[in-house]
Amino acid sequence: MFQIGPTLLQCGSTLAKANGAVSLGVTSLVVIAIIIIVGFGVFLTMMNAGTTTSTITTTSTTTTTTQQNQTQSSNGLELRLSVNATSITSGESVLITASEYNTLTTPNNVSVANLWGVNGLSLGSCSNEFVQPFGVAVFQGRYTTQNLSQATPLRIFPITACPMYVRLVTGYLFPPQSDVAAVLPGGSVTSGTPMAANLTVSHIYKGYTESQVLSPGVYTVVAGDEWGALTMLHFTVLAQTMTTTTSTGVGTLAATVSVGPTQPVCMANSTSGPAPSQYSSIQIIITSSSGQNTTLPTQWLSNGCEATGTAQASLGVGTYTLNLSSCTFMGCKTSLPKIFTITSNQITDVNVSIDTGIR
Repeated sequence: MFQIGPTLLQCGSTLAKANGAVSLGVTSLVVIAIIIIVGFGVFLTMMNAGTTTSTITTTSTTTTTTQQNQTQSSNGLELRLSVNATSITSGESVLITASEYNTLTTPNNVSVANLWGVNGLSLGSCSNEFVQPFGVAVFQGRYTTQNLSQATPLRIFPITACPMYVRLVTGYLFPPQSDVAAVLPGGSVTSGTPMAANLTVSHIYKGYTESQVLSPGVYTVVAGDEWGALTMLHFTVLAQTMTTTTSTGVGTLAATVSVGPTQPVCMANSTSGPAPSQYSSIQIIITSSSGQNTTLPTQWLSNGCEATGTAQASLGVGTYTLNLSSCTFMGCKTSLPKIFTITSNQITDVNVSIDTGIR
């Protein structure tokens, strides 16, 4: 799995932002009931929950065959795209990976071109935080290069406040046969930036707190770079198969994840505001003892020194683990995963503190 590099984008880039929500899907029979708290957009997700009431069981039908496609440019670069499933059930997620690879056996110094082949390509909520020369978009329907211009990209990233800055980028220096590059001017090949990104998609964002899962149908995933290269794949979202069952005990999870420091020198503000997109795009993932994964939409705030994410869920009695959809900080391996136990009719507080290593 690739790690997204420094979050800056070239000056003059015409990447359009696409916004959406990210979550992981269901891989086995699960019982789900969702209560939406409108004020914070916090979802209370019930897994294996209830006392003697009828609930909904969803059958997973994910086909996990990984698809891959690529296209080469005249400058010696190859734009690569992969999707980890050909079909998923509505409410589940797909993992999209895109990368730019130097096919030459010699170093490749490529100047910026700003020749994007399609609008709506991005790697996150704020396009100006990413320096990679490519982006991804998802479209509802089956499209090809012949009719792609007629399509409208979906908002697959959360809508968030973006910083008002851009970085001047004049080119990229790739080592031989590599998907790591020095971002010019000023970049170093020895400490290059990964020219790769992973995106997890399962929701479409309609507002700051309103989102919906991908509805049944065919979807087109497109990767494009600023030299005009385009490559695409398709996947299908299937409708959920629902039956009724009777569940047993219920408890409540109250999860808090603190990540910091978020900058080398900082002073905590007296009030909190929206967290930067590199934190706000992270979701809390709960895994049951049977291996069932459920993603909890997570509310992130920042006081200038620390980003804090919170989520609540009603869970069936049992033992679970808490993890994050993405965690590349120094303290991730020592703080995660977090094991906890849900007890009937009780609130279980789970607090996780992660050191970013920023000093």
